[in-house]
Amino acid sequence: MSSPSGRPPAVVLGRIPPTLRWLVLPFALAALLHACAIQTFRVAGKSMESALEPGDFLLVSKLGPSSGLVRDYLPARGDVVVFRFPRNRSLLLIKRVVALPGDRIDPARLGGGTDHEVSAGHVYVVGDNRAPGASNDSRDWGDLPVSDVVGTAVARLWPPERIGRIAPSE
Repeated sequence: MSSPSGRPPAVVLGRIPPTLRWLVLPFALAALLHACAIQTFRVAGKSMESALEPGDFLLVSKLGPSSGLVRDYLPARGDVVVFRFPRNRSLLLIKRVVALPGDRIDPARLGGGTDHEVSAGHVYVVGDNRAPGASNDSRDWGDLPVSDVVGTAVARLWPPERIGRIAPSE
């Protein structure tokens, strides 16, 4: 096929050089993994001390809540989860799951909150630092919808002396 001028049409992009393919492929794979499976998160506050410190850099698994690969996702009691803050969904927070749907909340044991049963499709999350005013969590704003959970923290990547798996606790 020729153009109106009689010349063959120009190829705009041409063939992609192999070296460029080797540069693009890892970035494309990393973007796909970030969108569907993993994410990083930097701890900013002191609400999770002493398990997590400000400046810790974490690896977060998104396979349960965000990927759609697991239906009816529910984090386990003791999991450390990253979630969209219900009062400002542009903020991400990190807390520990201490109660699941149907569990009864005992404010005396948690250092605050209200005596109630956790709603279906929700969890109750609290910072490990239970000092008064140290954590903005379910004791202040109630149950967290599971649909707001971004993922579960699985490993600390930084600082080097603290690299390792983040184990759930009771």
